[in-house]
Amino acid sequence: SNGDIFHTEDEGETWERQTSPASATLWDVYCLDNNNAIAVGFPGVSLRSGNFGTIIKTSNAGDTWVSKTSGDSELLDSVNFADSMHGFAVGNAGRYRTENGGESWTRQSTSSLGSIYCINAEECFMPSGFYVYTTSDAGVSLENTLLDHWADKGVYFADSLRGWIVGQQNIQYTNDGGESWTLPPSDISGAETNLGL
Repeated sequence: SNGDIFHTEDEGETWERQTSPASATLWDVYCLDNNNAIAVGFPGVSLRSGNFGTIIKTSNAGDTWVSKTSGDSELLDSVNFADSMHGFAVGNAGRYRTENGGESWTRQSTSSLGSIYCINAEECFMPSGFYVYTTSDAGVSLENTLLDHWADKGVYFADSLRGWIVGQQNIQYTNDGGESWTLPPSDISGAETNLGL
């Protein structure tokens, strides 16, 4: 809460609070390498031009964080990068893309999305409600696949074919690159959180 950021250098045994320019809750973070990371969350970054959906970046392992405004006053839920330069941030405000490692962001869409995972700079998966949206052209156009169960809390792909999405008390998986999604054979309850495998 309140833009708090914590850092560990001993595999999670101890955590140190870092100075953050964010004044509201951060929802997601993506580490490009040991030094560079991007975090996103609620509006509340203090900028002369106003308060916008939070995007902050560090280039020195969190010693300092710099505000990178999204230009919108809505929540950003998720951030993901295909490589060190190309990434997306999604949330209630829509979908934003960067091509310079998070230094600047361009709004691609106003449609609300809950989570995103990019296999490469062109191909990404975005679950939202009863659909999984996919792009194969870096977000220029989207296709959608209808789901049997709600999903918007998290998404992860092990490779171009095998992936998982999390929704309201369910996990669904695909073995065909997102063409179809299925519940696992075992019952999984209470799975309403971000997914990482």
